[in-house]
Amino acid sequence: MERITSVNNNKIVMFSKLTDKKYRDEYGLFLLENYKLTLEALKRGEDIECLIIDEDKQEKFEKIMDKFSDKIIISSNQVFSKISDTVTSQGIIAVCKIKEETNVSSMSGKVLVLDRIQDAGNMGTILRSAQGFGFKNVVMIDCVSVYNPKVIRSSGGSIFLLNFANIKTNELLFHIKRGNFAVFSADMNGKNLYQITKIPKNIMLVIGNEGQGISEQISEQSESISIPMEPSLESLNAAVSASIIMSYFSSLK
Repeated sequence: MERITSVNNNKIVMFSKLTDKKYRDEYGLFLLENYKLTLEALKRGEDIECLIIDEDKQEKFEKIMDKFSDKIIISSNQVFSKISDTVTSQGIIAVCKIKEETNVSSMSGKVLVLDRIQDAGNMGTILRSAQGFGFKNVVMIDCVSVYNPKVIRSSGGSIFLLNFANIKTNELLFHIKRGNFAVFSADMNGKNLYQITKIPKNIMLVIGNEGQGISEQISEQSESISIPMEPSLESLNAAVSASIIMSYFSSLK
């Protein structure tokens, strides 16, 4: 167990930078600021570098401190505030190691492809639905990071249960052209989703950018599908659309 009271401590300076994707990538670490999610991560044996506990909240976390004493850093209020990303913190932050990405070539089953999703709330909700509807593999093209603090919170811990790959458009097109997947893309002008009554074992579902949709290159290599709705509604939120389609596809055999 270690106690840190200086905001200029080398570890604290490094940890405080982890809200920035640049430094998460550089150090291979991210912050998990949620007591419930931290417990789940510990139970699953996730690779946690250390646990930072606010000195005023020590009593609340006595069991964790006893069990993981070699990973505990007790910090002063000032130090904890320097790292914390939330307005009202629960008093515990886990510094976790970013897991290795999955090679797209090894993916099978239901694969979710996210094309330039930028909103952290949308991303977190989509990942939560992906876990719930069996899309365990997630391929991302120029998206907001899954280790963004807001994504982590809104995903409800789904980041620990999914496989991720960050690739470029041309790489996705290479995998599509190999013909191992049936590819569907969400598009307002596509075929009625509910006219599809059967899907192959291996599929890719592509969800596009909130404002611009799916890139033309990807759209040309996929079957466009749409969710029928009242004409008075122009479109659905990307996370809502993704959830509806994943839910429907998960019901098909």
